[in-house]
Amino acid sequence: FQSGAAKSAGPERLKAGWESLKRLRRESVTTESRKLSVDDWPAVVKKFESGPFSMHELCTERELQEEGDVMQHCVGSFGDTCKHEPLRIFSIRMKKGGRRVATLAIRETRRGHWDVDQLKGPRNTDPGSGLWEDIDALLRVVTEVTRHNTRLRRFLDFLHTLEVDR
Repeated sequence: FQSGAAKSAGPERLKAGWESLKRLRRESVTTESRKLSVDDWPAVVKKFESGPFSMHELCTERELQEEGDVMQHCVGSFGDTCKHEPLRIFSIRMKKGGRRVATLAIRETRRGHWDVDQLKGPRNTDPGSGLWEDIDALLRVVTEVTRHNTRLRRFLDFLHTLEVDR
């Protein structure tokens, strides 16, 4: 209703059940996402470097699948989650040589507050403690970007409303 879409909806849509309306709301994520980027979902920070690491945000299902294939874990199946929830995935690589060392999932648990959701090395191994300082630096940057980029902030707030609908 806030978008004004109800004004153009036919009478049959206005009589739709709650589950049907929730499905339509989830489908509108693609439209909102396209306003911000050409990827499957908008990037928060496309690339970030800290210490010896380069962190690349994965913003398409193809990128997630490639990461999952190379790292031999299930991140390739996270596309729907990244589209419909405030979850972002990063491939952590060595700056020198580009070797992948870990896959990081971060989630905005509440407005402006990002936490580590998962951190996995190849084949779901523990990547060790050497990444945490650089991950903290990434979280600070992501927090600042999502505070100051108003278009991205509106999109993330929209995703949070979808969580309430579940």
